[in-house]
Amino acid sequence: MTNSQTLCLETAEWIVENPGTLASPNFTDVYFTDCLAVTDAGVEFNLDGVTYDFMENGGVEVEAEEVSAEKLRVWY
Repeated sequence: MTNSQTLCLETAEWIVENPGTLASPNFTDVYFTDCLAVTDAGVEFNLDGVTYDFMENGGVEVEAEEVSAEKLRVWY
């Protein structure tokens, strides 16, 4: 996403999640591309060294893999 807003805190997140109280969506592969956060000072951060938090969908854990430093694949 490109805009002129500054990052308020110190983290960036790319999220696939359940939309409210609906049943979890039944998805296959979801790709996040151009995963890049930039500070006000121009320092860029990509997926290198990220921490993953996983959810479960019907008892099956969602999985993820870094396709590249700026591309993430999520599935279950």
